[in-house]
Amino acid sequence: MSKKITIALAPGDGIGPEITRACLHVFEAAGVMDHVEFTEVDMGNKVFAEGDTRGMTDEAIETIERTGILYKGPMGTPIGGGGKSINVTLRKTFGAFANLRHFQSLPGVETVFSQAGVPVDFYVVRENVEDTYGGIEHRLTAGTFLDRFRFLSQDYPDIEPEDVIIDALCMNLVLRPDKYKMIVLTNLQGDIVSDLAAGLVGGLGFAPSANIGDQISIFEAVHGTAPDIAGQDLAN
Repeated sequence: MSKKITIALAPGDGIGPEITRACLHVFEAAGVMDHVEFTEVDMGNKVFAEGDTRGMTDEAIETIERTGILYKGPMGTPIGGGGKSINVTLRKTFGAFANLRHFQSLPGVETVFSQAGVPVDFYVVRENVEDTYGGIEHRLTAGTFLDRFRFLSQDYPDIEPEDVIIDALCMNLVLRPDKYKMIVLTNLQGDIVSDLAAGLVGGLGFAPSANIGDQISIFEAVHGTAPDIAGQDLAN
């Protein structure tokens, strides 16, 4: 039998532990646990409360670097103290430069589009570590991003590339989300459009996320800690 893959596991804050338990049950039913094993790491509100502004312990960082994969629940960030989001810290610390999210209509989740028979099924790829959201923007990022998009599109003649101004994109997504299959965006714009896209399929609870780097990748089942319902077994 082949050796199991070790994955760092952070249950998260708020509804995070409930979501994580549910996901592990799914993994067990799908036979995933025959091939992987999880080792739990400390990060999130508990670590912030202990005075570590990173929101994760040295031991957690070492484990993630050793395993190369982190599976995490949603995590809280201290509000009002100037603390950095732990998601931003994770992406930048481990060089997870590309965020990938799949937004699709799901059975049993009723939205205005499902009621109208309009299928929603597209991906958003978001640059993850630079731009305004990264606190290092001075000028020209969006233009450079567009130039590289056009240059690299030449290597994929079977894919029809198109660019659109961000406000028009948001309008088009609300009007005709079925027109889109893949959207590539800069960091801040990608963050905003990802939340908009989640709203099209039912909310942030239906927004799984992969943060992919050359050496380390980070995965989460849903976004948002929903502290108002934490511990009540209400998270769907």
